[in-house]
Amino acid sequence: MAEKRACTQSLKEAGLSVTKACELMSLARATFYRQLIDWRKKDRVVIICVS
Repeated sequence: MAEKRACTQSLKEAGLSVTKACELMSLARATFYRQLIDWRKKDRVVIICVS
């Protein structure tokens, strides 16, 4: 997924619209815009408590 997002970003920077770049990469626009979350960092306390 990260590779598709990076390629989509490159296409966007090359002048394509986000819609067209996402279409070419078969990536939903919502996925492109969604911020990546490091779940291990976010849930660190829970993981430690459960382990």
